[in-house]
Amino acid sequence: MGTSFTFLPIFEIAIRQMKADGIAGEDAYAKMLGTSMVCAILEIVFSLCPGKFVRKIFPPLVSAITVTLIGVVVRPLLQE
Repeated sequence: MGTSFTFLPIFEIAIRQMKADGIAGEDAYAKMLGTSMVCAILEIVFSLCPGKFVRKIFPPLVSAITVTLIGVVVRPLLQE
């Protein structure tokens, strides 16, 4: 999920959904922190992989769509 602010809207939506499903706020927060820790480990693993392997998994089209979706989510937040 990265070290930037881009994961915060997703984090907030996921916690809100878990709370709506009846999960306590603290438990929902703990689950999101656990997910973030697993994702951090994945980022470390990917950073150790050769560039060709990473580009096979994340071709330019996938990266472009990801960046576009982040912009779509963050843009309304910047206008507030």
